[in-house]
Amino acid sequence: MKNHRPCPSCGVERAGQRSLIEDLAFEYRIPLINLIDASGGSVASIRKGGHGVFPGLHGFERSVQLLGIMPVVSVVLGVAAGGPAGRAVLSHFSTMVRRTSQLFAAGPPIVARAMKKELTREKLGGSEIAVNAAGTIDNVADSEAEAIAIALRFLRFMPQNVWEAPLAH
Repeated sequence: MKNHRPCPSCGVERAGQRSLIEDLAFEYRIPLINLIDASGGSVASIRKGGHGVFPGLHGFERSVQLLGIMPVVSVVLGVAAGGPAGRAVLSHFSTMVRRTSQLFAAGPPIVARAMKKELTREKLGGSEIAVNAAGTIDNVADSEAEAIAIALRFLRFMPQNVWEAPLAH
């Protein structure tokens, strides 16, 4: 299969940069920082490939496993829709950028078609919704640099993994 390779630890074939980064975090026992600005699958990709982004139930197993081993932090730097939105909330701590980042399972065109209601990306999943109303994201920043700095500040209080003690502050 194109762009698939076996996971060094478990031998299961996984695809793409996402799996490589997760596998490296697992192998080196280091925190995982997700920088997210992406959309998941689409109707067009299902028609073309015969399945969604994750054929079968594969795709999030390693993400879930990492949560029990090392700190996982997500920084939403743009739109996080579909699978990437799931990854953003599958974290110990998450932050997003005010007026730049949005988080939703499905975007405004799908919501408009299903609910007969027009919403902007900001009204559907901007920081006011994701942080203040839904609580799916923990914190909001005014810039990308500040969002990353907040995530790094959180990590300073965490051990590298479950085999290490937290640093004394």
